[in-house]
Amino acid sequence: MNNFVRKAVSFNVDNAHQRELYEWVTLQSVGNFSGYVKTVLYAAMTAKISGAPMATHVIASGDDDSDAMNDIL
Repeated sequence: MNNFVRKAVSFNVDNAHQRELYEWVTLQSVGNFSGYVKTVLYAAMTAKISGAPMATHVIASGDDDSDAMNDIL
């Protein structure tokens, strides 16, 4: 029995913001992209639960991924 659930993450490397994010996460997660992403997500979740302030980075209006990213940044 397979207890794994897969969710794809796509990066539009023609978009400067997404390309920068892709390149950064690739360097940070050498050999274990999935594990690194889960670690970052866990940190975001625990910060939200504890009420700790999260980094706030405003995406410039017009970026094609801003609607998808605004609620987590």
